[in-house]
Amino acid sequence: IIQKNPNSLEYENVLKSLVKNLKDIKTKQQSSKLNKDYSSISIKDFESIINNIPLIKSTRLINILALSLIAKELYTPIFEEMEENMFIKYIEAAIQNNIKEDKILFENLTIKALEKYIKDFE
Repeated sequence: IIQKNPNSLEYENVLKSLVKNLKDIKTKQQSSKLNKDYSSISIKDFESIINNIPLIKSTRLINILALSLIAKELYTPIFEEMEENMFIKYIEAAIQNNIKEDKILFENLTIKALEKYIKDFE
């Protein structure tokens, strides 16, 4: 039996970290009540909101959401059969690029994952 390093960037460890971080956020999240004093919004308003208003304040939650979506929609076990796990290599490169303010690779991965996720809506 091969022991896996719990500190290495591997798919299983990524999933465990995402779950752990989400649980941590949930324990600290404040409850809120539905305010019914607002008027209805149109689809035009909805689209304007999507384009102009951040709906989530927490960078951590946004990152967990994006990484979870990427992991769920783009990962396949075939990556583990490759000499280097290309899924992890892409995630690692996307995160490292992001640190250097180059967000294109991470955004492209997120778009691909979202396209796969949302295809059932069409």
